[in-house]
Amino acid sequence: MSLYQAIKRKANSRSFSVSAPVGGWNTRDSFAAMPPQDAVRLDNFIPTVGECELRKGYTEHCDPGGTNVDFLQEYNAGANRQLIAASNSNLWNVSTGTPSSIGSGFSSDQWEAVNFNGKFLLCNGADNEKTWDGSSLTNTSWTGITAGDFIGYGVFKNRVFGWKSSEQDFYYGELNAITGPMTKFPLSRVARRGGNLIAFESWTRDGGDGVDDLAVFVMSSGEVIIYQGSDPGSADNWALVGVFHIGAPIGIRCVEQVGGKLWIATRDDYVDMETVLATGQLGVASKLSGAVQLLQDEMGNFGWEATLYKGGNLLIFNHPEGAHYRQHVINTLTGGACRFLGLEARTWATFNNELYFGSTDGKVYQYEGKNDNGAAIVGDGQTAYTAFGTPQPKALKAVRCSIRGESTVSYGVDVGIDFANATQPTAELAEAPTGSLWDVALWDVALWSSGSVMNNSWLVKGGRGQDLSVRLVVNAKQDIAWLRTDYRVEIGDNL
Repeated sequence: MSLYQAIKRKANSRSFSVSAPVGGWNTRDSFAAMPPQDAVRLDNFIPTVGECELRKGYTEHCDPGGTNVDFLQEYNAGANRQLIAASNSNLWNVSTGTPSSIGSGFSSDQWEAVNFNGKFLLCNGADNEKTWDGSSLTNTSWTGITAGDFIGYGVFKNRVFGWKSSEQDFYYGELNAITGPMTKFPLSRVARRGGNLIAFESWTRDGGDGVDDLAVFVMSSGEVIIYQGSDPGSADNWALVGVFHIGAPIGIRCVEQVGGKLWIATRDDYVDMETVLATGQLGVASKLSGAVQLLQDEMGNFGWEATLYKGGNLLIFNHPEGAHYRQHVINTLTGGACRFLGLEARTWATFNNELYFGSTDGKVYQYEGKNDNGAAIVGDGQTAYTAFGTPQPKALKAVRCSIRGESTVSYGVDVGIDFANATQPTAELAEAPTGSLWDVALWDVALWSSGSVMNNSWLVKGGRGQDLSVRLVVNAKQDIAWLRTDYRVEIGDNL
């Protein structure tokens, strides 16, 4: 190499820094059009403000025995809070590690429930509707329907709403009543596209009990029918807000309110009804739309469910996928999305503000800790492709990912070039440190750990092309955060 060539090569050698993919998993845009802060893959990494954090793990909470926990929800009556589950034809109190059956011999474990007037009202479309008061389970004495008709419950303006399988209409109870007459409301006269009533949600758009409290009815045809008022039996106090078409919903548990927004899982996308109500249109497809549309064969299978975990700022869309259950997750603070793998959850619930799930092995687990019931958590993310602002060809020399951990983290890296798939690298296990954190454990009693360690060693990587992407894998039993990726390249002449 001549002196001129050496000087020119050095002049063309540059380093570029790209933030961790805090924009989240993007399954909507092409690789060539994807924003640089997004990810073409983001498994078990939660995009947060300024970094991507490895998700929490889980620990066993309770084992009622058998298989398939298909219902999990908190009974909340003031100071009396209990976690209620259903499996093996039983309803269980699983508030502690020792399960207690509160009812048995049921035909279905796929219950739906609401808290109302100090009681827990349950239905499953097969057995008598039930009422749980914290200590005893009794039949709910509705009139105007046949016992076992209701597949779903809701509460709106101090009234219980219920609906049946294969019907468009809904039924409503008397003010503050948990027994007594149920009156049919002919929603079928409003629905324009047919279909059956699938789900209902009370939507508070302003945080109060004013005119912005809306009753939202979701039809299997994809119609969303919205009312306001407090008495469906009064023309003066019950008004139609609008009828909107959003696409067919996925299952009875497809709706969740997040702040002033109402999210609905449909066969095409996860839809924000706030945008639909404000504009009359669906708006831009979400970044998860591509992932949803790949699951068309799973739409009729059990496990689709939307759950809000306020303590972690997570909106979780649970779904079946082959022999497993996985989760599409949105950070409610940033809007960034990711995917959870390794959590075999058929249903989710919050209890005492903590997150739990019922699994395929008949157990209830708590989402907490730094490992998956003893196993390491694998984080796998790949950044969007970037040309670093120049179309010139580049020769890659090295990359490094800035990783914050509790101790040294050995991570795996591969590089995708010009939109070719990056292979999944391997990573050594990063165990949790054995010491205690400073200012947490007792002085002169426990061993001290350093608290946090930055891992940012350069790794030699080669390749030539215009657009580059890094795929990072960590295999850890500790808190991990991905902050940044650096590239060292040589810039070539334009072709």
